Parts: sequence; structure tokens; C-alpha cells
Amino acid sequence: MNIENAIYRRKSIRKYKNSSISEEDFDFINKLIKEVPRLYPKIEMNIELIKDGKKIQDISKGIVGSYGKIEAPHYLVITSEEKNGYLENIGYTLEEIVLELADKGIGTCWIGGFIKKNLLKDVMTIKENQKPVIVISFGYPESEQELDVKESSSFKRKKLEEVIYEPFEDKWMKIFDKVRVAPSAVNLQPWVFTMEGDTKIEAFAKTGNLITKKLMHFSDLDVGIAIKHLELACKEENIKTIYTKTPHDLKGLKYILTIELENI
Repeated sequence: MNIENAIYRRKSIRKYKNSSISEEDFDFINKLIKEVPRLYPKIEMNIELIKDGKKIQDISKGIVGSYGKIEAPHYLVITSEEKNGYLENIGYTLEEIVLELADKGIGTCWIGGFIKKNLLKDVMTIKENQKPVIVISFGYPESEQELDVKESSSFKRKKLEEVIYEPFEDKWMKIFDKVRVAPSAVNLQPWVFTMEGDTKIEAFAKTGNLITKKLMHFSDLDVGIAIKHLELACKEENIKTIYTKTPHDLKGLKYILTIELENI
């Protein structure tokens, strides 16, 4: 994957060509689903590829997201155990798939909403200890230009100083710009990062305002997405990221995890 291109190509695609992706692309996605790294490998999670998009469209009244009903040729349905950290685990894991697909010219869209388990009973098998959490639509965009590489300034996002609270050197601007453009529910961007020199970054989710509280179900997932962007941006600069936990909430912020940095 070309990290730079993938991050600045990706956007939420809501209109797709009425055709299946190629078998070669299906093989790529199936391999990716099996091999994609997870933030917390001990949390059971399943990514189900639904080739026949009509199966999801027929039940989509129960999974309508922020953008309304999205009809795509294919979908990924993600189920998980409800353990501490399961939402950021999903965001982190699936965003790598989303970016890999963007790099190949395949469009995606995160579809939120509360998905009823019984709606999926004829579509897939769900383990007793797991629940459906989110759906991702995918396919070739109706307009191929939708996934053209975009300038950072074209993204409607918060300023860098709203993403990272601590003063930071210029070398981090390129990295955190890739975090800044990460997707989130209703573009809320609930993540905040603090830095401790060049050795440690801490990730938090905002909890303070009314909208954030209503979308808390998605805020942790969104922070997981942002952490994946941070990891990939650091990887591009040959910086290694190691994840640890030393929980301590700050005012209006919920602690998610600590990112220790090596090879600075």
C-alpha cells in the first residue's frame, strides 16, 4: 500500500457502479481479512464479506447510518465480543482494510447505526458471544474521480492544534496531518493526542459536549481509526509504534491508550 496516496485518496463513497468487483480483488480482500493486524488480538472479532449486496440492502432499514441508505454491490459486516477496547479495536483493524481498498481504487463507506442481530440471521452466522457492530459498504465508485488523491486543505477537518494538545516540532506536522484527515461519525473527530517529548503519545476520546456523549458508541471506534492513521504515518517515517495502557482520564477526555515511539 502507498500510505500517502491511500490516506489522501480515501473518502466516504455513497454511490457505486452497479457491477461486482473482480475475482482478483475479492481474493485480495479475503486474504486481507485473514491477515490484517488487530489492536487487541485477544478480543474475538469477525469480518464477514457479503458478496451479494442485495442481502444487506433487503435488511438495511435496520442498519441505516448517518448518510441514509447506501446501496453497494458488496459489504463487510463486523461482529465482536463486547470487551473493554472492542470499539477501538474495530476502528483500528478495519481502517487498514479501508485504506488498502482505497489504494486499489475500491470505494468504501462506514455505515453506523445499531444493527439488530436477528436481521442478519439469514445472511451470516454470528457467534453467541459476539454482536454486530458496524457495516462497511464497498465497490467501484460510480465516478472514478472520487478516489483521486486530494490536497490536505480540501478535507473539512479540525486544525492541527485541535488534534494534538501539546506543542510539537515541525517534523510531526506531516504525521499528524494524516491523523487529522481520518474519517469519523458525522465528521465529529472526537480524538485528542498529547505528546511527551519524542518518546510517547497518548490517545484520548472527547467526552465533553452533548453531541459527543450521544455518539460515544462511535467515538472510541473513531479514535481507533485515528490511531491506525498515526501508526501508518509513523511507519512511513520509519518510526515504530508500540501500544501500552496506563489509564488516566483528563478533564473532558477518556483515556484510550499510550503509543510508545522507537527509532525517532
